[in-house]
Amino acid sequence: MKYLICGLGKSNNAILKSINGEKNEIYTYDDKEQADYNFARLEKELPFFDKAFIAPGLCQNRKNLSLIKKVATSIDSELNMALKLAKGKVHIIGVTGSNGKTSTIKFLEYLLKKNGCKVLVVGNIGNSLFDKIKNLSNYDYLLVEISSFQGEFFDEKCLDELIVTSISPNHLDAYYSYSEYIAVKKRICYFSHSVYLDEESQKILNLKDAHVISTANEKGYSKNFCLARLLLLDIGFLNEKLTFDNIEEFLPKYRYQKFFRLENTYFINDSKSTSLSATEFALNLSKDKTVLILGGHLKSSLGHKLIADKIMIYGKEASRFIPFVSKYELYNSLKELIDNLNFDFSKDLRILFSPGGSSLEYKNYIERGQHFEIMVKEKYGSQSKKF
Repeated sequence: MKYLICGLGKSNNAILKSINGEKNEIYTYDDKEQADYNFARLEKELPFFDKAFIAPGLCQNRKNLSLIKKVATSIDSELNMALKLAKGKVHIIGVTGSNGKTSTIKFLEYLLKKNGCKVLVVGNIGNSLFDKIKNLSNYDYLLVEISSFQGEFFDEKCLDELIVTSISPNHLDAYYSYSEYIAVKKRICYFSHSVYLDEESQKILNLKDAHVISTANEKGYSKNFCLARLLLLDIGFLNEKLTFDNIEEFLPKYRYQKFFRLENTYFINDSKSTSLSATEFALNLSKDKTVLILGGHLKSSLGHKLIADKIMIYGKEASRFIPFVSKYELYNSLKELIDNLNFDFSKDLRILFSPGGSSLEYKNYIERGQHFEIMVKEKYGSQSKKF
């Protein structure tokens, strides 16, 4: 067999290990120098492969994906292959959606572990399932965070249940239209035996035989907790309504984290926001006066403008955010923006760093979030107060 491994990240490293050593020809594709092929060489030579494995990150460049599809008999992904191996060995719950996937996974994990279950979390959240296949007998539940790109390669109904957290315009730099993005999310639902979602998502996806959960009285992250808890109640796992006091402790790194207080002003790091809908979600979590900081590579849209008391936008693509805001100020860099955070901090105020775009100037949202916190603390550290 002649394989093309597309993307030299965590997920495909597991695939490489599994097929290496057999009588296979293995080639790699990436922009990195150590790869056998990059786009230019692959397009020039047009070799042919029996199978290509594609990492989710490469799907964001449709030019890459289109070329790879033409030089391989079949295409697969690490997650799709691993889910088929895991099927029947462990109870599998998937989570997909535009926003709230990671927090919903965290809530499911909390509820299951609270009831004594052994839980494995994989997928878009960072861990490779393929590496864990041999040890699945050690777990009761497998929780899988599924991005739209990962779901494109599903070809077998492996999920016992699936939660759809939300649907809003996202990854529009990769998909031709919002309709195509919706189609990909809807496609993922067909590979689950049961689907759970709220009324708003159901209006968009229009699924047959879905479990539509009313979350009208739930706001913010409590809606995601509600989806997680009601799914487990519905499948007969929980016999009581478990709750907890502090939702924030279950949120992923740099997802609406209060990290600094200056007099009556709180600084909130929501660097994980890479879409305008995620930023709008964060804005709606509080009615405090808000200074909103936007920036990065815009890959989503809104049908209306974001509203905040003040909006500050940084970076080389700052102007792309203008159609989605009202009053705004533009800055060349995040550092220049922070240097201009001159407010009356004695008043109740929220400085919300919720960029609404992917990292662009940074390696990822984690590096971006770290840099934001460092710069804020360097400027105001001596004036900080305890929460």
